[in-house]
Amino acid sequence: MMDWSDEQTISFIEMYRERSLLWDPTDSLYKNRNKRHDGLMEIAVSFGIEKCDVEKKIKNLQSQFSRERNKEKKSLKTGSGADEKYTSKWFAYKSLLFLADKNTPKNTQDTEESQNREDQEKHDESDGGNADKAEDEISNAEYNDAVTRTPIKKTFTSPKKPLKKRKVNSTSDVNVPIIDEAVNILRSIQSNKQKKDEYELFG
Repeated sequence: MMDWSDEQTISFIEMYRERSLLWDPTDSLYKNRNKRHDGLMEIAVSFGIEKCDVEKKIKNLQSQFSRERNKEKKSLKTGSGADEKYTSKWFAYKSLLFLADKNTPKNTQDTEESQNREDQEKHDESDGGNADKAEDEISNAEYNDAVTRTPIKKTFTSPKKPLKKRKVNSTSDVNVPIIDEAVNILRSIQSNKQKKDEYELFG
């Protein structure tokens, strides 16, 4: 088993930090087993050790960092003064601070505030939708009321005057004077003829 010096351990931590897929759950490749395997093998080759040795070293470093971190937090919760605050003297502690966010549980208050913001946004969206719906209903009601109150204008149409039928004289009325004149002419001719015959007869 390899004996680790402080310098080698710091170099190991640096290579581990650079491969965030090995420790950061938010990394897109964090759950990719093949990529994680490649990352561990790169570290193993650099130090001439086996992959399993790399995994053991990482586990030991994480455990030690977690213990030091908890001691620091407990000293803050007890209300101790600045002089009594615990400060880790472990040489690798500062180099592993990048794991602090990963190992620190989310603040309950932050979670509640985030949930409250989401609820408020949903509530605002709901109110916005209800307001729009209410506005539409009011507009429709006003329109219907306006239609009901508006008197219907009747278009006045003047009565049509009956067309006067032109009186057309019957044919008999038109021809009466002509017939009378013709009759008179025939009578005149007949009378003249009779007179002429009498003259010839008594000659």
